[in-house]
Amino acid sequence: MLGLVGTLILSGCFTYLPVEPGVAPEGREVRVHVSRQGLAALPEIPDAAGAVVRGTLLDRGGDVLLVRMPIGTRVDGVMSRSIGQNVSIPSQYVDRLEAREFSRGRTGMFVAAALTVAIAAVLGFGEGAADPVIDPRDPPVESARIPVFSLLSSLGWR
Repeated sequence: MLGLVGTLILSGCFTYLPVEPGVAPEGREVRVHVSRQGLAALPEIPDAAGAVVRGTLLDRGGDVLLVRMPIGTRVDGVMSRSIGQNVSIPSQYVDRLEAREFSRGRTGMFVAAALTVAIAAVLGFGEGAADPVIDPRDPPVESARIPVFSLLSSLGWR
């Protein structure tokens, strides 16, 4: 449960900002928007990726970006490992490059929304209702039950 909450919190705290290919930080998560010519010339980009390659920037040497694109997950018992494919993308085929950055604004909005929900929940429940008063004329719970065996025998089951 804590992992799910952490994932939800962290996923809303990031945004992608445009960067120049020559100054893109290596080791960061990036989105590379590839041109149509690039999609036609680069068969290693899977069709499922479309015109956007998401992954980790491994190298930006020369006129080529080397991006490790996740393509699946391998599970061995309780251990899981991401499987990736290295894709070389010449800069002539890059329409736009975006790096994943921490967003203080999004984080602030998320925290404010979470606090609002928490306060609304506390105020909505208030102090709670008092214990219900049991009317002495109410039958005890045991007498309200219908014995199963007598019900089945009245239906002809024996």
